[in-house]
Amino acid sequence: MRNKISYSANILSIRNFIFASMFLIPLAIVHSGIDIIFICFFCTLSCLFFDFCGHIIFQKQSKVDSSSILTGLIIAFLLPVVAPKYFCVVASAFAMLMVKHPFGGYGKNLFNPAAGGLAFLTVFSPKELLINPQSQNRNVLQSLKEWQAPDFDKFNMLTGNQPGPPCSVQILVLVGCFFYLSYNKVISQHIVWSFLTTCSFFALLFPRAGGLRFDSLSYELFAGTLIFAAIFMLTDPVTAPKLTFSKIIYGIIAGLLTMLIRYFSVLEEGVVFAIIIANSLSRKIDFTIKNIRRKNQRNEQNRTTSTFEK
Repeated sequence: MRNKISYSANILSIRNFIFASMFLIPLAIVHSGIDIIFICFFCTLSCLFFDFCGHIIFQKQSKVDSSSILTGLIIAFLLPVVAPKYFCVVASAFAMLMVKHPFGGYGKNLFNPAAGGLAFLTVFSPKELLINPQSQNRNVLQSLKEWQAPDFDKFNMLTGNQPGPPCSVQILVLVGCFFYLSYNKVISQHIVWSFLTTCSFFALLFPRAGGLRFDSLSYELFAGTLIFAAIFMLTDPVTAPKLTFSKIIYGIIAGLLTMLIRYFSVLEEGVVFAIIIANSLSRKIDFTIKNIRRKNQRNEQNRTTSTFEK
């Protein structure tokens, strides 16, 4: 009964995620054209198809659920509009057949399927995922990679008029999505705030925007897919920890990994890899926190008993 309730709650969360994500599409059309509609449709259709294939291959009795729609939308939102269309197929196939179903399907997967599919694409063809369809100039993360101050207007970055996947760089709309999902108790604020706080401290301590700390902070947070991933991927109720303190630790680990990958790897954006690593530690964090609490409770009981005997 408990599993059925948990499953129903997760499906309701997915529907809220899908509803919130729809608000990212209109402004993306304004900035990058109607192609984003076709990318969303193609990615979603691909995920539904490979989810259906996964049920057949792994001989499951359950039906295709709405989580594959959300996975398709997330993949679409993180792809540049000029990326080859077969990227939708590759990412969706990997997400469904290699990340979701081998671990038992939705509710049992250890990793976020969209993060897995996009990580595979990043390794497969990193340059294609960093194409800027709006200009031939360097994007913000490329400038930061060279420890130079980017020449981009911060207001344009807030409204999504910046290089990158058009649906995932709309900071103001994403803030609205965050408050909507938080109000409906769909996502954990502990995860989002601990993640963003860690990224912020890292940016302030080690500024890359020409040594200017607060410029570095704004560019690091507003550029790339960091905030989108924090809201729509890191907070996945299946792969995130369940305990409050565990969620804070989880967010800190993911934030630290994201910034380390940005700063010291060959990749300009590494949030999907950070999410996968954090996913792998999620259950271990919960397990460790539970054990610490049990030991503290036993020690407290022993002290109480010894005091009573005296």
